[in-house]
Amino acid sequence: MLKKRAALELSINFIVIIIISLVVLGMGIYLVNRFVSEASDIKEELDIETEKQIMGLLSSGDRVAFPINKKTIAKGHGEVFGLGIFNVLEGEKTFKVELAQGIFVEKGATESDDTWPSSGPVPIFIASRTRVIEENEQVVLSIPVKAPVGTPSGTYVINVNVKYDTDNKEYGTPQKIYVIVS
Repeated sequence: MLKKRAALELSINFIVIIIISLVVLGMGIYLVNRFVSEASDIKEELDIETEKQIMGLLSSGDRVAFPINKKTIAKGHGEVFGLGIFNVLEGEKTFKVELAQGIFVEKGATESDDTWPSSGPVPIFIASRTRVIEENEQVVLSIPVKAPVGTPSGTYVINVNVKYDTDNKEYGTPQKIYVIVS
């Protein structure tokens, strides 16, 4: 009778240990997956320091402020560029920020190519953004850029134009983003 009772207790203890082990393993897998997915997500918000720089430039009278236009991005990661717009025109206006592919300089090359690589992955960005801005209002926009895994190393230039109203009148000077993929 004692042997049966001891065997039953041993079996129950073994089952409890297996259940606890599976729960701990599951929590570990969940945490690792969460950390990896957060690390690979593209950062889409500006840091406070960049936002302060943009607001400072806009306060000094710049119509379009773009303090940091060059960043190095590792393959599979992303960065956020900040662009500020100060509406000095009369009344509320609809502003459009247009981004377009510029030139590409392959890593180690001395000459630029007029176009980006035609095959394979290239940096990803949102082609245009529209925002209604009140008279004398200052707005900071985030421009996320991501370099997928497999993107050829080099410098990618993205042309940035700010336009307003339905007839797309130029506002401020055209800007450029330099994305260095390493």
